[in-house]
Amino acid sequence: MRTLLHSLLLLTLTSCNSENREIDAVLRIAGNNRPELEKVLSHYSSEDNDPEKLKAAKYLIRYLPYHQSYGNQISEYYDAVDSVIALYPERGDQEKHIKELEAAYRPKYKLYPDIEIVTADFLIGNIEEAFGQWRNGAWARHLTFDEFCELLLPYKCFEGQPIEDWRKACKDICRGNLDKFGLCDDYHQNAYIAATEVNRRMKEVTPQKFGRMSTLPIYRPTTVMNLPCAYCPTYCKNCVLLMRSKGIPVSYDFIPQWSNRHKGHSWNTVYTSRFGYLEFSPHETDPGTVHYPHLKMPKIFRVVYKPNEEFLELKKSGFVPQKLDNAFVKDVTASYMPVADVTLPIFRKLRKGEHPYIAVYDSFDWSPVFWGTSSGKKARFKDMGLNTVYIALTYDPNGMYIPISKPFLLDQLGRIRYIEADTSSHHSLRLNRKFPQGDNIFTINEVLQRGTIEAADNPAFRNAKAVAVLPEWNLTNGTVVPETDEAYRYWRFKSSDSSRCDMAELYFYDTGGTQLQAEVIDCGRKIPENPGCRAADIYDGDLISYFSTQGDDYWVGFDFRKPVAVSRISYIRRGDGNSVQPGLQYSLCFWNGKEWQLIGSKQAEDVYVDFDRVPRHALLSIKCSEGEEQRIFTYDSETGRISWF
Repeated sequence: MRTLLHSLLLLTLTSCNSENREIDAVLRIAGNNRPELEKVLSHYSSEDNDPEKLKAAKYLIRYLPYHQSYGNQISEYYDAVDSVIALYPERGDQEKHIKELEAAYRPKYKLYPDIEIVTADFLIGNIEEAFGQWRNGAWARHLTFDEFCELLLPYKCFEGQPIEDWRKACKDICRGNLDKFGLCDDYHQNAYIAATEVNRRMKEVTPQKFGRMSTLPIYRPTTVMNLPCAYCPTYCKNCVLLMRSKGIPVSYDFIPQWSNRHKGHSWNTVYTSRFGYLEFSPHETDPGTVHYPHLKMPKIFRVVYKPNEEFLELKKSGFVPQKLDNAFVKDVTASYMPVADVTLPIFRKLRKGEHPYIAVYDSFDWSPVFWGTSSGKKARFKDMGLNTVYIALTYDPNGMYIPISKPFLLDQLGRIRYIEADTSSHHSLRLNRKFPQGDNIFTINEVLQRGTIEAADNPAFRNAKAVAVLPEWNLTNGTVVPETDEAYRYWRFKSSDSSRCDMAELYFYDTGGTQLQAEVIDCGRKIPENPGCRAADIYDGDLISYFSTQGDDYWVGFDFRKPVAVSRISYIRRGDGNSVQPGLQYSLCFWNGKEWQLIGSKQAEDVYVDFDRVPRHALLSIKCSEGEEQRIFTYDSETGRISWF
């Protein structure tokens, strides 16, 4: 099997030569498959043939050595997944057995160099079909030749996709009313309308069901649409196959890492004649729906057939981190949002084979999102997303990162503000969360407001005394002090009025600060809008489960077995599980210029955790013994404000 190294050598030998010399070099390394490629060129070189088709053939062949595909035997895996879904009706059973298939079928997923296996008939058939979609179809006539080469011409949509007639196999899946749109002059040759129609049919067949179930790569749409759940890339790749099979110019865009969230994300775009690229989430939202407009992105790429020349230069001369090890990407960040070029001083001049990378924090450590160039003791990175904290890195031959700059905030105006700890001055810090409070909390704010604590000497709460009212605008967690010193055996939580109020956990503390233990009293009724919640969910140590109270009829009580005086009551409202939780271990670190340095580690005893001797102006990171959502932040001791990044 030929490796990417052969392709890099090819680029080195031919980059300064003419197109024909480059094609000759490809033919030389094609080996026994050379006659197949020569047939394609001969077919399109005759006088009566189309010069654009010859140009397209050369485009495909020129970059052929860089590509690899799985063999068609992976269809056995697709069949096995389909069988599991048909055999087991319950989603949990489907997920379990599909996961078991992965180990058995992974050895069958072998990559083969396209240059050694592609046939003349396959390439010619693909070129003819693509040109038919472009020139004679209804949805792509607005494309230039270069846009056509990127969005419709390639014989496959993704690296690894088997060499097979996917256009024919997918053409009639989720086609909907496409063939009728010619009857409407407003819809005719409108790629937006076409993509919306196909996506609507995709939503009807299988709405996007996001889930943490990994599979081997699947390039059969019918199998994807039967999955009980999948990650976003699976749905997005499936969308490209379905759309392009019908001649609709759709692409796959992605970010390697969010600016302020864990992991990355992907979605689709359709290229339209009026609006340009319109983004959408396949199986879920229609084209033109802005994708997560409230979240920040450092870098956005589009998957393409032509290898990225900047990447190839990096690959030739040095280590490329795994997260960016993809030659078939095009930087499209500037087409989505305001960006800024970043030029910053670095700690030293980079040695031969070293390259600068720019990274963001991924909830555990620095994660590279793009490469740059260096000159002397400066590094430059093009078109970076704003309002994001970055750091410049390089890598040693073993793949370990080496910081080469201070961390910095690239603000909303494209200005650089370095973040550097002052270890000569310290302050104290209280944290009640390990992750910023996002829209997933705010969107349910109407059920996260107020709430009342009552105390009584009987389990029916006759003549109960209201001893505390929770604040209206604290949507996450906090502590209240009861307005009584008296001891009561029975305590309960209810809404402040007729509105619904959701709570994940309640904690009661005695006058000595020790957490009290109680038995939950179920009122015996559940609000109609949320029949699945249980009274015990408010006292189970799980921040995701919760109980809903409403009015005087739906409440939850606590029996302490004897009268107790309560000094404070702490609460964690229904949310995302990122509030500080009693019993968990929290570690606070700061960036000391070279690495994350531990400030302290302690077990939370309440819904907050305190740290001392925190360096001023430091970039801080909080880590918890459970969960993966944790972020970096800064703290202004004068205002008491935490800024999450």
